[in-house]
Parts: sequence; structure tokens; C-alpha cells
Amino acid sequence: MEDRLRSALATQDKDLQVTGPPEPFSDTAAFFSAQADMWMRSSLQVATLAKDHGALYAHFLQPNQYVPGSKPIGPKEAAVALVEGPFCYGDAVKRGYPMLIERGKRMAASGVLFEDLTMIYQDLRKPVYNDNCCHVEPFGYDRIADRMVERLLETTSERR
Repeated sequence: MEDRLRSALATQDKDLQVTGPPEPFSDTAAFFSAQADMWMRSSLQVATLAKDHGALYAHFLQPNQYVPGSKPIGPKEAAVALVEGPFCYGDAVKRGYPMLIERGKRMAASGVLFEDLTMIYQDLRKPVYNDNCCHVEPFGYDRIADRMVERLLETTSERR
């Protein structure tokens, strides 16, 4: 299926205003790796800009239901939150998130205030995801916001 998609895309007219400069990838893994690298470089640049202007920069990786082991998902939640198959969010998350998590560790090692929130619902049994992408019920956002505030307060008190 991936080969058919690549073939179809190769025969279409390409407008550089839409596609940007051509960057051929040998496979999907190479594409995801390049995207993760760009994500990391962008964050590092914003962190440097913030630091140069005396601002605090923090980067939080949001949770996603397709990250293995990140949340127990029962049948009711699964019916709303999980879709399997090629080219679905789950496929992209399973391939890409490990790279984002690894790049996040590199950012943290470089001094960026980074926190991986992918396991924030690890012990939450009640349904939180309300679509098959990544969106959650309000109490799920509250949990994320609470953790972000905790981390920011920890960091600012350490800097005093």
C-alpha cells in the first residue's frame, strides 16, 4: 500500500509552494526520523531564543492513546479512541513517538526543560480519550495542565 501511495504521489504535478523543497525518503521510517529531527531542532532553536531574551521555555510531549502501555483502554473507550490500519494516527504514533521520546531526552540533555507526558494516564482506568486522534475529556486536560504547572513551579523555584 505504501508503494502504491508513493507511486501515485510521484506522478502528480508538484508545486513547490505546497511541497517545499524536494526531500526524497527511502521509506517511512526515514521520513519519521527526519520529522523528529526537525521537531527537535525547532525546539532547540526556540529554547535558545527564549534563553537569549531571559524567558523560560518548556516543551511537553503530549500523551497519546497509541503509545504502548500509556493507558489501560477498556472496550467502551477503545470503540471511540482506537482505529487500526495503515495511514491512521495509531500507525504514525507507534512509528514516530519513540523517536520523539528519544529526541526529547536529547533536548533535556542539552538543557531544554522537556517532559514526556505520554505516561500521565498510565494508571487511569476511566475513559479519557474522546476521539481516535489524541483529544481528551476536560479532566484529562486538567491533569496535563496540573503537571505542567507543577514542573514549571519546580523549575522556577530551583532558579531562585
